Amino acid sequence: MQPRLPIPHSSVWAAVTCTCTIWLAACGSDPAAVRGWLSGSLTPPDSPTTIAARHFAQQVTDKTNGRILIQHFDSSQLGTGQQQIEALALGTQHLYFGSGSAPSILLPQYGVIDIAFLFRDRAHFDRFLASDLISALNQQLLNEFNVRVLAMNWYRKPRYLLHSGRFITDPASMEGARARSPNLPMFLANWAAVGAVPVKVTFFEQYLALSQGLVELTEASGDDIYPMRLHEVAPFITEADMMFPQASAYVAERAFRELGPADQRIVIEAARAAGDLHTRLVNDRFDSDRLAMIKEGARFAPLPADAKRAFLSLVRRRAPQLEAEGLIPMGWFDRIQAMQ
Repeated sequence: MQPRLPIPHSSVWAAVTCTCTIWLAACGSDPAAVRGWLSGSLTPPDSPTTIAARHFAQQVTDKTNGRILIQHFDSSQLGTGQQQIEALALGTQHLYFGSGSAPSILLPQYGVIDIAFLFRDRAHFDRFLASDLISALNQQLLNEFNVRVLAMNWYRKPRYLLHSGRFITDPASMEGARARSPNLPMFLANWAAVGAVPVKVTFFEQYLALSQGLVELTEASGDDIYPMRLHEVAPFITEADMMFPQASAYVAERAFRELGPADQRIVIEAARAAGDLHTRLVNDRFDSDRLAMIKEGARFAPLPADAKRAFLSLVRRRAPQLEAEGLIPMGWFDRIQAMQ
């Protein structure tokens, strides 16, 4: 079954039309003109990502004295992450706050962020984010698709495995499981590499897919589980540390370049400050979210270290194929593994 795309309410379309009208009217060389920016995220209203995105919007409006007016739409109201990234490239949307690997729909190499079990821990992942590998990708995204990465410091909890009926304890327990996957090449490849059967389901429709049995397995950042209520339909939560995700703040380059230098600095600084807020919210809320989920019937278990090594071995076998298919640049798997 092909999941339906969320259709925005008519009031959303009216707001989008109004915002685009303001922006188009303001287009030109005058850096002092008032600009209306359209912003989106996938997450629910009470999630750290949405709260931080709205904080960013307010800070930008305040610090530019109203020269930039931002309307933010959460809960996938503007479409899937892939659609919103493509809208930035087209210039029909101005801001997106979402996964650091979301641009892989444009540049498949961003999928390296989501290679299962590649990164040993958060410190290892941070070394990758600070490397020339990711800076080169960000520059390529800007040069070829006119999408600028404003900030990558919107850190999240590690990705856990959630199953409707059992814990994931080793590759055998994963074999043949129907796993929810976004329509991103690396996620599809990940599930195939570890023996699961990927089923394309959008981020916001995974609760329904799990509840109806379309899929039995999903993965999620720890901070997404409770706001999305995923523990209700997949209560067996394996703390797999499958990936160490972060969200990024993206802006359409055409809109960004129409700003004066002072306003550009305000936008960049606000994105980074909002990332710090996002990270604090994630860390502050997760312990209480975890306790609440346990009270509501969720069960947590760590993935054994030997199982992690077994999963990494399966993924490593696929690395040459991933490189041959252009999903990661040649040699990157080994270069990233060697980072100390």
